[in-house]
Amino acid sequence: CIIDDGSCIYVPEEFLFNQSTEQAFYFVMDANIDGETLVEGEDWIGAFNGDICIGAREWRGEFTDVPAMGYDGYGLTDGYMSTGDVANFKIYDASANDYYDATPTESLPWSVNGFLTVNSLNAIAPILGCTDPNDCNYDATADTDDGSCIAIVNGCTDSTALNYDSLANMDDGSCIYTILGCT
Repeated sequence: CIIDDGSCIYVPEEFLFNQSTEQAFYFVMDANIDGETLVEGEDWIGAFNGDICIGAREWRGEFTDVPAMGYDGYGLTDGYMSTGDVANFKIYDASANDYYDATPTESLPWSVNGFLTVNSLNAIAPILGCTDPNDCNYDATADTDDGSCIAIVNGCTDSTALNYDSLANMDDGSCIYTILGCT
């Protein structure tokens, strides 16, 4: 868009693709992230051949048509679909500004001029947290490490002890205290 008058469509960066003379369409009946239906006019569905985007469409509700481009012999379509290939999908969640792998309920082989129906695309958002069980803030429910892990540092954590270690986050029982009456 040169002038944004409200009619511009901004395609998510990972969903850019080139047109091809070889095309098919996936008609998606339902799409969700963690069981929540996508937001019409905000979220997007992208079709991929491996890690190459071959088509994308803004979610428009039931029967959203997602184009899937095929290899037509020109360099701009290298890596695009060939007859029999099975597309993989991603969902762009506009509210989180994030992309999620999505699993279709059907595994449908691509064909030129194909009209394929996907009953449902399901994505699961990652659970972020510390995934290292050796760290003190390990989160057993996390499936994606977010860089927040804190290594265990053994030492005396009692600030009233003589050998208090301000860097320690795990008390190792080594604290030494002043005993009144002893010299």
